Amino acid sequence: MKPTVYKPEYCQKLIESQARGEHIIEFAASVSVSKKTVFEWLDKHPEFAAAYEEGKPKAMAWYLKEGRKMVKGGNGNGAVWKSFMANKFGWTEKIEQESRNQNLNVNADAAVKPEDAALVVSEIKKYRAKYHEPPVT
Repeated sequence: MKPTVYKPEYCQKLIESQARGEHIIEFAASVSVSKKTVFEWLDKHPEFAAAYEEGKPKAMAWYLKEGRKMVKGGNGNGAVWKSFMANKFGWTEKIEQESRNQNLNVNADAAVKPEDAALVVSEIKKYRAKYHEPPVT
């Protein structure tokens, strides 16, 4: 078995790498080891795993800052950034639903009451306004 090249100072280097928004694989390349080796270090060296966990919010902060710069400066692709955040940090679009204690008594064979239709249209308008979609006409 090949001896490990792990050094305790890699903990701080990993945190610094993450603070620059770098992926752990970029860190691996910077210390000339494989992705597999770095993941083995995470399993074998608790202090390295702790450093990785400490670096995660720093990486997210870096990406948030870059996203803010992109929005303010108008350069960049928001859709790509959003997709990246979803993939890297597990972000999802949260759609909140309000619970209403209303019984609409839906019957597929019955005609829709005007007040029920008005309620549905009202809710659609609120949703579209909240998520910047074109209004219902």
